[in-house]
Amino acid sequence: MSAIPSLAQQSPAHTWFMQNLTEIQSRSRACLSRVPSRFRDDAMAEVIANVFKASVSAQRRGVLARITPFRCVLYAVKQYHQGRRMAGYTSTDVMSEAAQAKGRCTVVPLSTIVPDENKRPMPLSETLADQRQDNSPPEQVRRNMDYPEILEREQVGYKARRVFAHLTEDRTLGCGMAIARELRVSPGRICQFKQQLAQALARHDYATA
Repeated sequence: MSAIPSLAQQSPAHTWFMQNLTEIQSRSRACLSRVPSRFRDDAMAEVIANVFKASVSAQRRGVLARITPFRCVLYAVKQYHQGRRMAGYTSTDVMSEAAQAKGRCTVVPLSTIVPDENKRPMPLSETLADQRQDNSPPEQVRRNMDYPEILEREQVGYKARRVFAHLTEDRTLGCGMAIARELRVSPGRICQFKQQLAQALARHDYATA
C-alpha cells in the first residue's frame, strides 16, 4: 500500500505544490546558485519547505489561485537570506543566522588575533580561556578602592606596588621572571614582594588564594 495520498485525497495546497514542484525546484536552484555548496542542500530544503508553507497559508486565506511559483520562491529565498528558518529562528542568539544577517554579531574563528586588556595581540581562544582576570563588580571595587587603601596604610613600597599591579591587572600574573625583568630585580626579590603583599592583605582580612 502506498503512503502517498492520491490526488483526490490531497488538499488544494498539496495539489498546487505537487503540480508546480518541478518549477519550484528549478527556480530555487537558480536563486541559490551563489550559496556555498556546503550549505546549498539545506538552503534548498528550507526554500521548498517555505514555499509549501506559503501554499497552505494561501489556501486558508482563500487566495491560493493568486500565487505563483515564481513569487513564492523569491519570497522564500529572501526569508532564507534573512536567517528565517522553517523550524523557527531567533535574532538575539549570536550563533543564529538571523542575528548575523542583521549585523548584530560576527562569528570569527577562535584563532583570530585580538588585543587583550593591555592591547597586546593574543589569540581569541586564549583570551576566552583565561579566567584569571576577574572583572566582576565586587572585584572591581576591591581593586579600585580597598586594595589601594590597604597598600597605603601598610606603607608598601613602589616596587611592591608594581608587583601587585601585575598580579591584579596583567596576564603575566604568577610569572615572576617576567615581572623581575621589568622591575630589574631578581626573581627571589619578587617572591619577597609577594610575601610582603600577602601579609599586608591578610592583616586586613584579604587572604590570598
